[in-house]
Amino acid sequence: MRIPFFSFLLLLSMTTNADGLNDYDQFLKKYVSTGVKHQIQLNKVNYANIAKDPNLLHIRAYFEKTNPQKLTPKERLAFYINAYNFYTIQLVAQHWKVNSIKDIGSLFKSVWKKEVGFIKGKKITLNHLEHAILRKMNEPRIHFAIVCASVSCPDIRNEAYRAEKLDQQLNDQTTLFLKNNKKGATVHHHALFISKIFDWFEDDFEQAGGVEQFILQYRPELKGQFKKIKYFDYDWSTNG
Repeated sequence: MRIPFFSFLLLLSMTTNADGLNDYDQFLKKYVSTGVKHQIQLNKVNYANIAKDPNLLHIRAYFEKTNPQKLTPKERLAFYINAYNFYTIQLVAQHWKVNSIKDIGSLFKSVWKKEVGFIKGKKITLNHLEHAILRKMNEPRIHFAIVCASVSCPDIRNEAYRAEKLDQQLNDQTTLFLKNNKKGATVHHHALFISKIFDWFEDDFEQAGGVEQFILQYRPELKGQFKKIKYFDYDWSTNG
């Protein structure tokens, strides 16, 4: 059976996108592993070897060529989470061995406002991906999926986010982070210590009833154990 030329191109495009996502998935499995840094359990990233991996360019091409407007809402959300994490990893790998991602910025331009790559021919920054795109999707769980390459960040997942299991992945990420009592949430002397993420992005949790109610959805056993909320110090050391 002959396939019309337009259909052939569409099929080729779909195959390329699938291959690109699969390659990114294998990339994460290869370079992300569990570890401990500064007495905090986390997933560590092997930036030294990533910087030497020729497959990095191939994976970047997947993010550059994908048209997010042709994706379903869940595919789009997964794509942008993956893009944020990939471009963050690439940025740190390019400047390895940097002590903190914040050191990549300068007095005149923070690292979040540096151009890190392209999506459909448009230059992007981490700031744009997070604030102009991801936060506007009204999904507070993104804050436990996007990772700023730091010890106190939520852990980078060792697999790509995919539309067909995105809800499960986001719930898993949120639960894992909030159960980490060194950076997610813990009660000590009747105070609930939580990540500064909840302070910086407090408004994003209003749709879930506020920060406290959001946390108790995932840590119901903490209800009634605290009288006030405090924040962990944020460790900006790289997660490598």
